[in-house]
Amino acid sequence: MKKIVIVDDDLLFCEVAKDQFSAEYNITTFNNGNDASEFIKQNHFDLLITDILLPGQDGFEIIQLTQAERGDAKIIAISGGGSVDSESYLDLAKRFGVVYTFSKQSPITQLTEIVKEIL
Repeated sequence: MKKIVIVDDDLLFCEVAKDQFSAEYNITTFNNGNDASEFIKQNHFDLLITDILLPGQDGFEIIQLTQAERGDAKIIAISGGGSVDSESYLDLAKRFGVVYTFSKQSPITQLTEIVKEIL
């Protein structure tokens, strides 16, 4: 079974995503960048779904760590916005080499389609 790591401080989003994917994938969730960072260093996984704005290490740091430690893992950057709109954060994630992005204002079914496409 493929493994997905979800990093988001929005507990509701984590629960919804876990419910959406747990029938087909092994899901591990984290609500801050520091805990996710430790997991990434020690475990294999196929896909990282990370928010950009996180307590502890932010999503950009998590993306860079994943690229360095788990170069074969796919990455989806997600954002609901913050001090600027979500598209600005997601555009910046693309500069970090992230191919797939998802705005939390979009229906979760769109994220499901992206996950099925890349796994």
